[in-house]
Amino acid sequence: MNASDAASILNVSAPSLRAYSQLLEQNGYKIHKNANKQRQYNEHDIDVISAMLALKNSGELSLKEAAAKVSSADFSPSSAVQSIAERKRDEQSAMTAEPFDNELYRILELMSDEMVAMRAENKALNERLVGLESKQDATLKAIESDNEGNEQMNELMNEIKKLNAKIESLEEEQSQQKKPSLLARLFKK
Repeated sequence: MNASDAASILNVSAPSLRAYSQLLEQNGYKIHKNANKQRQYNEHDIDVISAMLALKNSGELSLKEAAAKVSSADFSPSSAVQSIAERKRDEQSAMTAEPFDNELYRILELMSDEMVAMRAENKALNERLVGLESKQDATLKAIESDNEGNEQMNELMNEIKKLNAKIESLEEEQSQQKKPSLLARLFKK
């Protein structure tokens, strides 16, 4: 997905997303870029950036420290988000009554289930998009091939027309050469 879509999902501005992406890249994280050198974000990239922002917003780490942590090879975005959510839940449970905690926990479970379903749907849509892009590429190649074939066909037709005109002129010359002259016909020599 492009930067504006990713920024919308993360609820950040496009310039902020660019800054976060650059910070991750400085820490060794790779974000895929298209032929125009524009970043193309996938689901994992969104999860990593989301985890980085959650770590920063939890007050534990600065943005640079959070970027370094999420860029490491052994980092799992879901575990970081879950541990932050669990800590917040634990903090809230100390301050609130038990029924409220149960309701929050139920809501979090529903949101988690919904997020899993949305990711599965997103994955299916991405696979469908890849299939459609492949079909589009094949169609474009076929059209280009047809255009090349049409150009070759036009060139051949022009050559055939030239050859037909030449044949006609040669036949005319030949027929004029075979006719005996008027005098030869009169005296039948």
